[in-house]
Amino acid sequence: MIFLSSISSVVVFLQISNMRIPSFLQKPVAFYRDGFRAMTVGKTLWLLVLIKLFIIFAVLRVFFFPNYLTKNFKDDQDRANHVRQELINRKGPGNRQ
Repeated sequence: MIFLSSISSVVVFLQISNMRIPSFLQKPVAFYRDGFRAMTVGKTLWLLVLIKLFIIFAVLRVFFFPNYLTKNFKDDQDRANHVRQELINRKGPGNRQ
């Protein structure tokens, strides 16, 4: 629904400003606009997908992925040095010695 509203606002802007939509964009825009308008079950499913993405990225991040660098280092210089050292010194699968 957010995608549809952004496409609609672009189309309305182009129509108001007397600009034509480029011909290569007219068919895809019409395809998605008409498709989203005709959806019944799909709108509900997209809403569920967006809610799940919000839960995954906003809620779970707070509880399960603490900010390691902020907790363990006092300023940006110390954080940058730690990241630099980890990138240089970390032993990966291809760096066995």
